[in-house]
Amino acid sequence: VEGAVQVLEKLLNFFIEALPQIDQFYRTNDHRESMKIVSFEIVLDIITLTVHTISGLSFFDIGRNAIMDLDDYSRLLFNWRRCLEGRFMGLNVSADKTVSLKKYVMEGIAHMSKSESLQHKLVGSGIIWSLIRHMLEFDPTLEESHSRYEGKDDLEMSQAASNVHARLSTRALGMLCGIMKDRSLMTPMNKELFDSVSILLTPSLAQMLRNKKTGEILTVLNSNIETPVRIWNVNMRKELTNFLGAQEEKLPGGVCKTQGEELSIVNE
Repeated sequence: VEGAVQVLEKLLNFFIEALPQIDQFYRTNDHRESMKIVSFEIVLDIITLTVHTISGLSFFDIGRNAIMDLDDYSRLLFNWRRCLEGRFMGLNVSADKTVSLKKYVMEGIAHMSKSESLQHKLVGSGIIWSLIRHMLEFDPTLEESHSRYEGKDDLEMSQAASNVHARLSTRALGMLCGIMKDRSLMTPMNKELFDSVSILLTPSLAQMLRNKKTGEILTVLNSNIETPVRIWNVNMRKELTNFLGAQEEKLPGGVCKTQGEELSIVNE
């Protein structure tokens, strides 16, 4: 497994770096549009399959250990963040082409969160800003037609890709914080991250990350709620969105900070 992870990490890095080069090549050379589309789709398929494989391996202890045994596993986590952001793809890949890629990235974050070291490295990569941003893209109205499935795990209920990503992001953030109540989703407690998330989302909403079902916190985050124990409105959501955008713009390329360094901005 260790050797396989090393090969997969190098493969992922190569094709992530190659995609902008392909873009530049077609910008400066006269090629048919059909050839351009095929080239981007092939590279994106390779990236997606590679991320899917690494994500699956990270479910197991041996896979997570193999990741930590890499010469520089911060590069893998940096590229993991890039896949979630998608900015390295430029404007040549439509959003629907990245649905599966982002899904596998989010599942991988949840799997890696079972390791305390990987938890801290993932936070240091800046990936939490993208996770929270995806949570704010949830549309509660798309869930109304699925009310008859109330007893099921709500990850199976939504048909909209944006809602699926929001649900997976919520679960991944809860596992990064180490506060999940469900035994199958328990991870090491990360108090430093949870305290920062409590500042960003308010303590009452941050506590809701403990739940296996993600619908309640996502509905609140994307609605106006004012009760004696819970306040969240459109202005708070706008402030958070602006803050997340600013943090994503400032993220350094190719560098993973320490968890404390990445979260220090929240406490300023």
